[in-house]
Amino acid sequence: MNPLKLLGALDRGIAKIETVLLVLLVLFLLVFAFLQVVLRNVFDSGITWADIFNRSMVLWVGFFGATLSAREDRHLSLEVLTKFLPDKFKPFIQFVVTSFVIAVCAALTYYSYLFYVDQITFEASDLLFEGFPKAYFTVIFPLGFALLTFRYTVKWIENLANSFKRS
Repeated sequence: MNPLKLLGALDRGIAKIETVLLVLLVLFLLVFAFLQVVLRNVFDSGITWADIFNRSMVLWVGFFGATLSAREDRHLSLEVLTKFLPDKFKPFIQFVVTSFVIAVCAALTYYSYLFYVDQITFEASDLLFEGFPKAYFTVIFPLGFALLTFRYTVKWIENLANSFKRS
C-alpha cells in the first residue's frame, strides 16, 4: 500500500475516534453541568467536585476540537501573509509556516510530557477531586499536543507530495 494512503487512513481513523470522544465529552459535560445547576437551585445541594471536573473536561474538549480543526485546515492560519503574495510563493510560505507549527507543537508535546511525568512522580498524592490524581486529567496536554503534531505533519507531508506532483 502507498505510504501516503496509509497515513491518510490512519489520520481518518484517529479523526473518527476523536470525533466520537469529542461528542461524548460535550454531551457528558452538558448533562453534568445541567445536573449540577438543578441540584444547586432545586435541592440546595450539589456535587462538591463538579466544577473542577467540568473545568478539566473543557480542556479535553478544547484539545480535541483543536486537533479536529487542524485536520480540516481551520486552525492556525496566516492568510494575511499569503493574501498579498503571488500564487507561486504560497506553497513555500505554507511549507515554512507548517514546519514552524510542527516544531512548536513537537516542543510542546515534549515539555508537556515532562510535566506529566513530574506530576505522576512527585505529585501522586495531589488530587484534583475525590481520589482522582491530577495526572488523570492533565494527560490531555501531551496527548493533545502529540495529536496536533501528527495532524500538521500529515498536512506537511501531503502538501510536499502534492507540490512534487505539480512539478
